[in-house]
Amino acid sequence: MSNRNSPVISDIKYHFVWPTKFFTSILIGEVKVAAREIALESCKDINITVLDGRVGKNFVHIKVSNVPRLASSKIMRRVKGRASKVLQERFPHIKEMNLHGSLWEESYFCATIGDESEVAVS
Repeated sequence: MSNRNSPVISDIKYHFVWPTKFFTSILIGEVKVAAREIALESCKDINITVLDGRVGKNFVHIKVSNVPRLASSKIMRRVKGRASKVLQERFPHIKEMNLHGSLWEESYFCATIGDESEVAVS
């Protein structure tokens, strides 16, 4: 899937995984649904296409198609920052959990992913 909205034709895909602070299992029920919606909206707002994703009890995992102007760190800063802020505002019990300001751990996993139709040659 190429991005043809710019003078550069690109096909950059990332796989991101990030955990909740202290790996706390708080992404359940309405919080899980809201976390998914916020992550999708955040990606859409910065022209990132979500290809796949999953929200677990204590992590979020997404595969995205990116444009070359956005570094992976900027994507994570925007998505994690917005989700933390909105979820803490919407669900007061999260804010009361003493998570030291953020819902997420500072760390995250990021890997580039190639064309899934490519076949490895030995």
